Amino acid sequence: MKFSFSKKSVSIMVIVVLLCSFSTTVFAAYETESNNSKASANATTISASNGGFIDSTDVDYWVITSDTYGSRTLQASGNVVITVEDQYGVIGTKPLNSTTLSWSQTNSGPIYIKVSPPIQSGNGYYGFTLY
Repeated sequence: MKFSFSKKSVSIMVIVVLLCSFSTTVFAAYETESNNSKASANATTISASNGGFIDSTDVDYWVITSDTYGSRTLQASGNVVITVEDQYGVIGTKPLNSTTLSWSQTNSGPIYIKVSPPIQSGNGYYGFTLY
């Protein structure tokens, strides 16, 4: 049995496969508005995959309240700026074009993850995991 596909059919199949593979990205938590301040931050946990959508006027906050002490690494995707803070101030910032921020958390207590849009562009999806 011989199969024959047109270039258009092959193109459509490739697009469908790519869309299906993209849709398998699963977040343990997806942001819920309003999470624009520390007081309204979405809760998450260490090693959970999180994500959201940000536009030019939005800021998203996430909070982790347990097991925050020790060596930590934030892995992130998306064209966003991510700032990590604790109750004493800024711990570090993951700049654009970077995917990782690592630090040693010497204070116990909540860690806040602040996601901000880049200055030069409007909006987009992001994801992060804190280890």
